[in-house]
Amino acid sequence: MKQSEDQNMLVDVSELLVQNIGASESLSFNEKFHFIEFVSKSNLKFEIELFRIEEGIAVLFSNVELKVEHNCDKCISKVTQDLHIDKFESIFYTQKPSSIDDPFDMHMIDLKNKEIDLSEPLRQEIILSAPILLLCKEKCKGLCSSCGQNMNISTCNCKKNLDNTYDKEQNKPFSNLKELLNQ
Repeated sequence: MKQSEDQNMLVDVSELLVQNIGASESLSFNEKFHFIEFVSKSNLKFEIELFRIEEGIAVLFSNVELKVEHNCDKCISKVTQDLHIDKFESIFYTQKPSSIDDPFDMHMIDLKNKEIDLSEPLRQEIILSAPILLLCKEKCKGLCSSCGQNMNISTCNCKKNLDNTYDKEQNKPFSNLKELLNQ
């Protein structure tokens, strides 16, 4: 595999393209790779099996592993997380198919250079495998909505002050709905 300056993961498929349908080739990777969406803290490790199919080449990715750094969604502290994807498949076409369910899932073989770019299917699967809510720990307390104090580190007096000044009768955002239902 070679990486171009714009961070594409290119694999030469020239030999596989001239073989019969059903031919296969296996490769392993342990490469540095930069993703725009998050910071990589380790090499991207994965294995692929390439299969010659009628439409082009099917790629079975397996054992994808990457350590990423991100901010906790509640307290914004830095967190390092291991991501693992067992298996996923992507098809690289020699010609644009007449119909396809998801145009963002269509990958083409660069027939001029006889290579495929693994970076986009990998990026998509890694993003899909990440948890929706990225937390530093399961019971993260987050930040105080008044002063911004990280509640995992220490508490503040804002909640106590807010509890004393909070008028439960005045702050009922749906109280007018009851009147509307009675009309």
